[in-house]
Amino acid sequence: MGTFIEKGIKELYMYVLGAFVVGMAVASVLMLITHAVPEGNHDIVVMALGQLLGFAGLVVGYFYGSSKSSADKTELISGQAKPAMALQVIDTDPVIAAWSAGQPLPQGYEYADPDQKTIRKKS
Repeated sequence: MGTFIEKGIKELYMYVLGAFVVGMAVASVLMLITHAVPEGNHDIVVMALGQLLGFAGLVVGYFYGSSKSSADKTELISGQAKPAMALQVIDTDPVIAAWSAGQPLPQGYEYADPDQKTIRKKS
Protein backbone atom coordinates (compact mmCIF):
# COMPACT_ATOMS: atom_id res chain seq x y z
CA MET A 1 0.00 0.00 0.00
CA GLY A 2 2.89 2.35 -0.68
CA THR A 3 3.18 5.39 -2.82
CA PHE A 4 2.82 5.42 -6.58
CA ILE A 5 6.62 5.31 -7.02
CA GLU A 6 7.00 2.32 -4.66
CA LYS A 7 4.23 0.51 -6.52
CA GLY A 8 5.90 1.27 -9.87
CA ILE A 9 9.26 -0.05 -8.64
CA LYS A 10 7.60 -3.23 -7.36
CA GLU A 11 5.94 -3.78 -10.75
CA LEU A 12 9.23 -3.09 -12.55
CA TYR A 13 11.00 -5.74 -10.46
CA MET A 14 8.15 -8.15 -11.15
CA TYR A 15 8.43 -7.66 -14.93
CA VAL A 16 12.24 -7.85 -14.92
CA LEU A 17 12.26 -11.03 -12.83
CA GLY A 18 9.57 -12.60 -15.03
CA ALA A 19 11.49 -11.74 -18.20
CA PHE A 20 14.68 -13.13 -16.66
CA VAL A 21 13.05 -16.47 -15.73
CA VAL A 22 11.43 -16.91 -19.15
CA GLY A 23 14.67 -15.85 -20.89
CA MET A 24 16.70 -18.34 -18.86
CA ALA A 25 14.24 -21.13 -19.70
CA VAL A 26 14.47 -20.38 -23.43
CA ALA A 27 18.27 -20.09 -23.27
CA SER A 28 18.52 -23.37 -21.36
CA VAL A 29 16.41 -25.24 -23.90
CA LEU A 30 18.45 -23.79 -26.77
CA MET A 31 21.69 -24.75 -25.03
CA LEU A 32 20.40 -28.26 -24.40
CA ILE A 33 19.53 -28.59 -28.10
CA THR A 34 22.93 -27.40 -29.31
CA HIS A 35 25.24 -28.99 -26.69
CA ALA A 36 25.63 -32.56 -25.51
CA VAL A 37 25.07 -33.26 -21.81
CA PRO A 38 27.67 -35.48 -20.14
CA GLU A 39 26.18 -38.83 -19.05
CA GLY A 40 26.97 -38.24 -15.38
CA ASN A 41 25.09 -34.92 -15.33
CA HIS A 42 22.04 -35.99 -17.34
CA ASP A 43 19.69 -36.44 -14.37
CA ILE A 44 20.60 -33.16 -12.66
CA VAL A 45 20.27 -31.24 -15.95
CA VAL A 46 16.83 -32.74 -16.60
CA MET A 47 15.72 -31.91 -13.04
CA ALA A 48 17.05 -28.32 -13.18
CA LEU A 49 15.54 -27.73 -16.62
CA GLY A 50 12.19 -29.09 -15.44
CA GLN A 51 12.22 -26.68 -12.48
CA LEU A 52 13.17 -23.74 -14.70
CA LEU A 53 10.47 -24.56 -17.23
CA GLY A 54 7.98 -24.89 -14.37
CA PHE A 55 8.91 -21.42 -13.08
CA ALA A 56 8.60 -20.00 -16.60
CA GLY A 57 5.16 -21.60 -16.87
CA LEU A 58 4.14 -19.92 -13.62
CA VAL A 59 5.30 -16.54 -14.94
CA VAL A 60 3.35 -16.95 -18.18
CA GLY A 61 0.33 -18.22 -16.27
CA TYR A 62 0.39 -15.19 -13.97
CA PHE A 63 0.61 -12.58 -16.71
CA TYR A 64 -1.75 -14.24 -19.20
CA GLY A 65 -4.02 -16.10 -16.77
CA SER A 66 -6.49 -14.75 -14.28
CA SER A 67 -3.99 -13.86 -11.51
CA LYS A 68 -2.85 -10.53 -13.00
CA SER A 69 -6.37 -9.38 -13.80
CA SER A 70 -7.53 -10.52 -10.36
CA ALA A 71 -4.76 -8.49 -8.72
CA ASP A 72 -5.71 -5.45 -10.83
CA LYS A 73 -9.37 -5.87 -9.87
CA THR A 74 -8.49 -6.15 -6.17
CA GLU A 75 -6.43 -2.97 -6.45
CA LEU A 76 -9.30 -1.16 -8.14
CA ILE A 77 -11.79 -2.29 -5.50
CA SER A 78 -9.50 -1.28 -2.64
CA GLY A 79 -9.52 2.27 -4.00
CA GLN A 80 -5.85 2.56 -4.87
CA ALA A 81 -6.44 2.86 -8.59
CA LYS A 82 -8.70 5.34 -10.29
CA PRO A 83 -11.40 3.84 -12.50
CA ALA A 84 -11.12 4.52 -16.22
CA MET A 85 -14.38 6.50 -16.21
CA ALA A 86 -16.73 7.26 -13.37
CA LEU A 87 -20.30 8.41 -13.85
CA GLN A 88 -21.62 10.90 -11.36
CA VAL A 89 -25.25 10.65 -10.31
CA ILE A 90 -26.55 14.15 -9.61
CA ASP A 91 -30.12 13.21 -8.86
CA THR A 92 -32.07 10.26 -7.52
CA ASP A 93 -34.26 10.42 -10.63
CA PRO A 94 -34.60 6.84 -12.00
CA VAL A 95 -34.11 8.09 -15.58
CA ILE A 96 -30.77 9.63 -14.64
CA ALA A 97 -29.74 6.56 -12.65
CA ALA A 98 -30.51 4.24 -15.61
CA TRP A 99 -28.79 6.42 -18.23
CA SER A 100 -25.12 5.80 -19.11
CA ALA A 101 -22.67 7.82 -21.19
CA GLY A 102 -22.92 7.23 -24.92
CA GLN A 103 -26.67 6.62 -24.93
CA PRO A 104 -29.00 9.17 -26.52
CA LEU A 105 -30.48 11.77 -24.20
CA PRO A 106 -33.94 11.00 -22.83
CA GLN A 107 -36.63 13.52 -23.73
CA GLY A 108 -36.65 16.48 -21.31
CA TYR A 109 -33.02 16.04 -20.22
CA GLU A 110 -29.75 17.82 -21.05
CA TYR A 111 -26.06 17.24 -20.44
CA ALA A 112 -24.88 18.52 -17.04
CA ASP A 113 -21.21 18.76 -18.01
CA PRO A 114 -19.19 19.52 -21.16
CA ASP A 115 -17.79 15.96 -21.26
CA GLN A 116 -21.35 14.62 -21.68
CA LYS A 117 -20.96 12.06 -18.89
CA THR A 118 -23.82 13.27 -16.70
CA ILE A 119 -27.34 14.49 -17.41
CA ARG A 120 -29.99 16.57 -15.63
CA LYS A 121 -33.58 17.59 -16.18
CA LYS A 122 -34.00 20.65 -18.35
CA SER A 123 -34.84 23.73 -16.32
